[in-house]
Amino acid sequence: IAETDSEFTALLDMAQQTAGWIFNTGEIEIIARLYSELKLSGEYILAMIGCFVCRREKPLRYMEAVAYKYAEKGITTAEALEEKLRWLERFEGRAGKIRQMFGIGGRDLTEKEEEHLTDWFDKYNFDDDVIRLAYEKTVNNTGKASINYAGSILKAWYEEGVKTVRDVEAKTKKTPAKRADNKKKSDIATQSFDVDDAFQKALERSYSEE
Repeated sequence: IAETDSEFTALLDMAQQTAGWIFNTGEIEIIARLYSELKLSGEYILAMIGCFVCRREKPLRYMEAVAYKYAEKGITTAEALEEKLRWLERFEGRAGKIRQMFGIGGRDLTEKEEEHLTDWFDKYNFDDDVIRLAYEKTVNNTGKASINYAGSILKAWYEEGVKTVRDVEAKTKKTPAKRADNKKKSDIATQSFDVDDAFQKALERSYSEE
């Protein structure tokens, strides 16, 4: 590629300067794949290096995986990447609090966990207080912190129109009353069954005596 494309040679030099070291053969091939296979611009590739390699201290192999993931989603221009990276900054800011809440530590979120957080932040528009309530309910029900379990709770709340902590509290107050009402109906049904049963036995005794 370098023999036929001077722009790639210039990009490779700038990429190494941005990263801060001389690339080995495997790392050069990564840049070549992004440039020739994905058709990403030099501006795009340098922005990816700056974001993931320099700021987040990830290897080029990680950056390559992210680039292919973004390409699959249609994020292939420098403008689209800039918008995605701005979103990523906001996401990571809130995700850090959620990671601490759920005790995730330093490991990367799984793809499913990332999807859950994206829904909580962007689709459901829940604030951290609502998410904390889902976390507490998760721990109370299962004995451990689970983003996937909390995700099912938050999805149900969203579908029921819950938006705030006050909405959750109102929903919680209604549930015991409903259960009490159901229990009352169950007790009445049981009593009715007992009365019917006693009546039937009395009839049997009556016929037996006759």
